[in-house]
Amino acid sequence: MSTDGDPLLVQVLATNGKVVRHVSMAQRQIYLQEVESPVAKVIVDHVEEGLHRGQSLVGYSMLEGDGDVCVRVTGDEEERGWLAFRDPRGLPRRVLKALEEEPRRRLVAGAAPKWRPRRRLYLYCAFEERGPEVCPGTLVETLESVEVCATRKREQGREFFRLPKSPWTASEVIPDPEEPGKLRCRIPLEDQTFHSLLSSPEVDFWLRLGFTEELLCLPRSWRVFHLHVRPQ
Repeated sequence: MSTDGDPLLVQVLATNGKVVRHVSMAQRQIYLQEVESPVAKVIVDHVEEGLHRGQSLVGYSMLEGDGDVCVRVTGDEEERGWLAFRDPRGLPRRVLKALEEEPRRRLVAGAAPKWRPRRRLYLYCAFEERGPEVCPGTLVETLESVEVCATRKREQGREFFRLPKSPWTASEVIPDPEEPGKLRCRIPLEDQTFHSLLSSPEVDFWLRLGFTEELLCLPRSWRVFHLHVRPQ
């Protein structure tokens, strides 16, 4: 797992020793690659070597702000566990280079605020998964939570700030069986605050998407990715 110095731009490489799954972000899109590849062994060897290089094994929650982290799954499906350690070396460049030409699917999103009966303001969100069918993984079908959060621009980068209902959360996230690869949901908003933030050039809105263990076998807080949206 790597953040490349930006906590909102995460990429994760995971493998069971045979299939490699790569999830990465690019501001307004989340990409997924899934392929059988010889680099699976490189990833496994890299993690196993790290466990014997004198790296400190600590609680994974202590490493959420670190740039590069290795995680190894322990236990079984009934009682999952994880060993985590900082990875100062990082994976060999050839691992990501080997995936550059592989097919990938991508998840895009749009959002629009709308008034509904009883003068209630909602943010309506639409998601669509695109890309070649030969990439067997799925993002929409493993999406389990959607939240709205906001950041302010600072000299040091971006910083999250507290929303009145922090975070604004969708009541339900259900893929549409009649439209595979698509999903819609709505999120209740606090109208005055939302409109004041919407008019500020320093504020950016993000959809914080939580995925199931079926996509990535990681702790819940590490299965979260952010999509930048411009509500209109």
